[in-house]
Amino acid sequence: MTPTTTTTTTTTTTTSSSSSSSAMTPHTISNMLWSFASLSHPLEKGTLALFEKLTLAQIGHFNTQDISNTMWAFAVIRHRPSARVHHELQLRALDQVSSFRSQGIANVLWSLATLRMTPEPRLLQGIETKGLRSVGKMTAQGVSNTLWSFATIRHNPSQKFKQALQLRAIAVSQQCTPQATANILWALAQLGVTPMQILLEDFELMISMKLDHYRPQALSMLLWSYATFDRQMPPKLYKKIGRQIIMTTTNFEPQTIANTLWAMAKFKSFPEGDVLQAIKNKIVPNVDRFTMQGTTNTLWALMKLGQHPTGNLADSIRIRLTAQSTQSPPGPDESNTVRVRDGLLSVRPMIRADTEILRALQARALTFKGEFTAQTTSSLLWSLTRIRQPNIINRQLVAALEDSAIKNCLSFRPDTLVIILWSLAKLQHPISAQFFEAFAQPLSRALPSLTENERIILGWSLQILGFQDRD
Repeated sequence: MTPTTTTTTTTTTTTSSSSSSSAMTPHTISNMLWSFASLSHPLEKGTLALFEKLTLAQIGHFNTQDISNTMWAFAVIRHRPSARVHHELQLRALDQVSSFRSQGIANVLWSLATLRMTPEPRLLQGIETKGLRSVGKMTAQGVSNTLWSFATIRHNPSQKFKQALQLRAIAVSQQCTPQATANILWALAQLGVTPMQILLEDFELMISMKLDHYRPQALSMLLWSYATFDRQMPPKLYKKIGRQIIMTTTNFEPQTIANTLWAMAKFKSFPEGDVLQAIKNKIVPNVDRFTMQGTTNTLWALMKLGQHPTGNLADSIRIRLTAQSTQSPPGPDESNTVRVRDGLLSVRPMIRADTEILRALQARALTFKGEFTAQTTSSLLWSLTRIRQPNIINRQLVAALEDSAIKNCLSFRPDTLVIILWSLAKLQHPISAQFFEAFAQPLSRALPSLTENERIILGWSLQILGFQDRD
């Protein structure tokens, strides 16, 4: 999710290695790089190495514009300079930070974030100090790039600076491009900031006015941001975004598909069926390019969108236990909200994930065997329990998830331990002796912190899995 896109051509350029560094001023060096980047002009490795050498030779004379242009150019052409060049540019930027203009600050931050290069802590501190003084002069793109960069490098600036950036975003909201608007909201969500009400109202108006110009990535970022804020979109705007999604799904990438479905599953208002179908149609053709997290989120979202549970699970289990019925197990959802399941669950189908999609996503998930995290393990297991056709559940994937649960057993929260055991019980998966050994201690530690409902679910799961038969 980057705020700047660059189109490359097939032309190549070389610069004579005989050029004398003494004949090249800092301004000439940075301007040449800036020009090549602005024209989307690819440079050969030898040419880039020469530019790095020239930069090092003149770095002590670089002014703020030279620093900003050089770093921006390296980022646009996606060239990660050597550690030494990277370090020296940051040190020079730190020396000059008080002289930077607002656009220069945004460019330096954006360059570091785009190239995924770790910023010097002192430089970040200096940028915040200078940024607070110059934020009133930032353009819409500058605000967008600054917030996006902070979120991308996972640096949470001071509350005062974040508030100042929001106020500036409000002031320049009419000049925000669709991508800039999406970047600002996405960045605030990543930084754990609840946007000011007036910012959301201004942005919602601008989004509605410019929606025809929103591309798939920006649409996905908008939905993801609102879902992360735990804020419902205005119904009319949500519906309009759905129509725009249908118009642009041809260009949906795997991450866009996953993030859009995840966000829709988080909303309390379900999307229209034709919107979901348009997105679903893009899954199988692109499934081989899904990341592990994208695969997990997509499968989870499809299962979440396919059911609407109501009722109280614990009361239902008590009735079932009294009747000594264990044929159709109830269970928790991913957020530990206790609900009635199966015959005791009132299900309102919203979508039916096609068998082909479910098989493809499971097969893709299995390719990440051995890489599963605690989060992906619990999410995937929960999702598999929601598949209504037991014959299409990938048993190899279930076995791989059991192995992952064993590996991550000490990383699960108490409520997640319950979900893991319930899921394996619901899937009727034969548990290995190693699993019992691995989970004995975590369960013992978790038991005092479980709620009454969680203990009921856990007891049922242990019974189904045969824990009581183990020594």
